[in-house]
Amino acid sequence: MAKKLDDIWLKSAVAGSLWACVEIVLGSFLHNLHLPFAGSFLTAVALVFLVALIQIWPESGLVWRAGLVCAMMKSLSPGAVILGPMVAILAEALLFESGIRLFGRNQVGCLIAGCLAMLWLPVQKIGRLLVFYGRDMVDLYLEMLAHLQQRLDLMWVEPQHFFLLLASLYLAFAVVAVVIGWRLGQRIKGLRPLSIKQNSEAATVEKAGSSVPRSLFWLGGHFVAVVGGLWLFTAAPFIYAAFFCLSYSALCLYRYRQAYRRFCKPKFWLMFILITVLAGLFLGTLNDPQLGFKWQSILIGLKMNLRAVLLLVAFTALGVELGNPWIKQHLHRRGLGQFSSALELSFRVMPQMLASLMAQNLPWRSPLQALALMLRQMDSWLEAFRHHCQSDPVYLLVGDRGCGKTSTLQMLVAELELGGYRVGGLIAKGLWRDNERYGFDLLDLKTKISCPLCRRDAENVTSQHGPYGFFATGLEFGVAALGIEALSEVDLVIIDEIGPLELRGEGWAQPLTTVIQNLSCPVILTVRSRLSQQVVTTWNLDQVVHWDATQITIAEMVSDLDLCGHHTQDSSAVVTTVYQ
Repeated sequence: MAKKLDDIWLKSAVAGSLWACVEIVLGSFLHNLHLPFAGSFLTAVALVFLVALIQIWPESGLVWRAGLVCAMMKSLSPGAVILGPMVAILAEALLFESGIRLFGRNQVGCLIAGCLAMLWLPVQKIGRLLVFYGRDMVDLYLEMLAHLQQRLDLMWVEPQHFFLLLASLYLAFAVVAVVIGWRLGQRIKGLRPLSIKQNSEAATVEKAGSSVPRSLFWLGGHFVAVVGGLWLFTAAPFIYAAFFCLSYSALCLYRYRQAYRRFCKPKFWLMFILITVLAGLFLGTLNDPQLGFKWQSILIGLKMNLRAVLLLVAFTALGVELGNPWIKQHLHRRGLGQFSSALELSFRVMPQMLASLMAQNLPWRSPLQALALMLRQMDSWLEAFRHHCQSDPVYLLVGDRGCGKTSTLQMLVAELELGGYRVGGLIAKGLWRDNERYGFDLLDLKTKISCPLCRRDAENVTSQHGPYGFFATGLEFGVAALGIEALSEVDLVIIDEIGPLELRGEGWAQPLTTVIQNLSCPVILTVRSRLSQQVVTTWNLDQVVHWDATQITIAEMVSDLDLCGHHTQDSSAVVTTVYQ
């Protein structure tokens, strides 16, 4: 649920989402072309976006917040957080924000800020090589440079010359990007904002729950594995380090099967072989008159690669475990609720934003033209985000009959009541005899009063639906429990059950319509899988989050509901409707 957000965080959610769209769409395009300096070009486009952004929305602190949102949205890949790009985006945003704060939001300040952000790219690349491959990568670089000097008679070339040349190239990228961004921002400021094309279909977010249960034990274990593994590669014999690395990698590959698709790519293994061969060719050979491979150097290359494998595996596993709902709850308790809500809002609107941008046939092959159109639509997206933020999403708890939807909700109620939340609404408790369900009783969760709802082959019933006869007193009892006044001072309402009867306009259909139209709060609808789309269409739901009843955990449900903003004496009701 996205609670009331400050304007700065709303704008950050919009800017961060648009930045993430650039990363996803343009980044995929460049990746498929396999162009050199594709990452540098993508960063230059991001700088154009940021320089223009601060001229349109000049709020202080907007850039680093947008970078934080964009970085976290890189976790859209299934199961894992992409740590490398996330770190790069966040670092670039922080450096750019620091530059404009220190030197002003003028052209000079933007130039300095852009150069700082762009220079992070080579720093991160070199740092990543050192972290992954250790001091041996420095030795490999120096030996390759010495070999090049001998072959090309360039003894005057020093190692630092290459770094200076590299830095100059990146600075040139930055200057060009900042100049273009400044001119683009100045031009857009005087133009009328453009409206956005909304997708006619509901923006839904599938949340089936991870097939891997998140665990703080595993999270801590991966940190220990990284520290221990690096120590083994540094201080222990190679055979022990290799055994630990391969065993740990096998364990992680077994636990996180879908998170390691990169290891199936030929590019990964080609790089593995290339580094090993280069180590065999260059490390130590120049000091030996005999040319050819040195097995000791080959072992150094294997060591470098296995160290990289250890960290790749560990970082991917950490990315999965960092999705633990407890971490999100901890962020809220630490006062980071605005960031968490902005991020959740961005994730919720992101599919709709991408669909809208792609429907406009933006000229992605001309990134500047596409950026100009996106920047002119920011105000329209801001209003759309405000609309999404004003009302809470509808949660669909989907599953087949008998899969445990009602039992799951009963456990959810118990968990929330232990936390001091007030729960209202209805639970339809199934009645069993000789392993056969013969009826339902309604339980008013606010008053804890029960009332018969329906029975098989019952007499004196007001209506018959399937094998069950419904009592008038039971229907009246349910309608009264779902009245607006009855729900005015609760944090959560459960309505059980709604199905084909309500889709025909009977049962709890009218109370549910009243609740959706009059209460600006989360609504959770639990529905049989085959009826979920009918429910969305019948009640015209435009903000939908899907929960798979067979996979979602109570902790994930509590985290998603995030009732902190509703836990007040005068709070609005949070409505949970059950479709059994």
